Amino acid sequence: MPSQTYFGQPTILAAGGTARTTSSQTANLKDTANQIPASDAVAFILNVTALSGAGAAVNLDVWIDTSWDGATTWMTAYKFTRVTTSTATLRIDTRTNGKGLGEVGSQESVITSTTGALNTNTVLAADQRVRWEIGGASSLGSATFGVFALSIPPGARGL
Repeated sequence: MPSQTYFGQPTILAAGGTARTTSSQTANLKDTANQIPASDAVAFILNVTALSGAGAAVNLDVWIDTSWDGATTWMTAYKFTRVTTSTATLRIDTRTNGKGLGEVGSQESVITSTTGALNTNTVLAADQRVRWEIGGASSLGSATFGVFALSIPPGARGL
């Protein structure tokens, strides 16, 4: 049986092209045009185009957070592997099997194709945000990156 390719609906969660110099987060995506749509599968993509510091190593941590109580309390749903190189493209794939059992998630570096298991396949609430932390030995770090989601609408794939 041939494999099926599914074309995901792209959503920009945090726009790329802007150098960020402080740790922060997006607004609640529920209140913007960038909300992650309801879906059977989501691929989160982190594309880092520049990461640098003033004479010292800099790292970047990026999370997808969710809130179950209307954006009062936030919890981590997914976390990308820490980026310590000047450029990187990382992807977190999440899929459900429609049965609630044996659901899987995976994370990989698009460039090196290394993989790592996720602890859980988290269900996202309606309230979501992208959060990032620029750290390391330099307090003058800068990170240019974007975060995107590719979503497959419910029922678009066979079980």
